[in-house]
Amino acid sequence: MRKWISVGLVAYSAFLIGISVMPLTTGTSENLNEVYVLAFRLDYLLHVLIFAVWGVLSSIYAYRLANDRNKSLFFLFLVGLGLAVLTEYVQRFLPYRGYNVNDLVGNVVGVVVGFGVEKDEQIG
Repeated sequence: MRKWISVGLVAYSAFLIGISVMPLTTGTSENLNEVYVLAFRLDYLLHVLIFAVWGVLSSIYAYRLANDRNKSLFFLFLVGLGLAVLTEYVQRFLPYRGYNVNDLVGNVVGVVVGFGVEKDEQIG
């Protein structure tokens, strides 16, 4: 079980990095940056959701498999914040992607939400 959770966490981290450097143009006239849900751009909500999943996977790992849960949670939380910043920062240097501080905020909120959801599950 430990091996599969670790592999899943690493694979999902690689997925996050991969989608952050992929071009998102689809050749259609409608761009993901132009779709709104309740006055929020859909891609902002997707940033939160994608990083929330990472936060949940990380906290599952820390709660169920780590020897020192508090240190592991703190370390993985910092890694999540770093990943959130890194995936957005890298886009500054890609001509087909764009850096957006709102996306960065969505990434960070997603990490916090993901860790919060799993923590509530452990307490409850």
